[in-house]
Amino acid sequence: MKKSNAESIALSAIGAGISLLFILLAFYVKYLSISFNVLATLGLMLPMSKKYYKEALAGYIAVCALGFLFVNINILAFVFLGGLFPLIVIFFSQKAISRKKRYIVYAIFAIFSFFIYFLVFKAMFFELLSTFKLGRKLWLYPIANAIYFGVLLLYEMILLMVFQEVEKLLKRIRR
Repeated sequence: MKKSNAESIALSAIGAGISLLFILLAFYVKYLSISFNVLATLGLMLPMSKKYYKEALAGYIAVCALGFLFVNINILAFVFLGGLFPLIVIFFSQKAISRKKRYIVYAIFAIFSFFIYFLVFKAMFFELLSTFKLGRKLWLYPIANAIYFGVLLLYEMILLMVFQEVEKLLKRIRR
């Protein structure tokens, strides 16, 4: 096995372990579950910082599988927003993308945002009807979806800033 192969697999395994640790903490420490789900993203940033895309994807799949075994359905927040979205964001940010292609990337983000929000809305729709007595006020759906997309774009900017800091930190550690 080459050194670069071993390094990429080791970095992916360490990142997956970090992500899984934060997912387990999110399950057991309910008051900080959102924070721990966001911190679980840091583990996936390790292989991505060295441009090991395949290894990062393999680590993500391993974390999702093991996380599902340990915390069942509670892993969905990480599966969609803590793991998949950062992988997509960082992958496209590291590629040289022209201005025209950048709009295509934002269109993909919008479709991803609408899809995730649709799943959440459908899952919570009956509970919303009974809790808030919304009835047929479906005009709230596009407004809430647009707000969610704006928050997702803000999340993307924060992810990229954190990723740059992780890259700097890893470069300092390697010296």
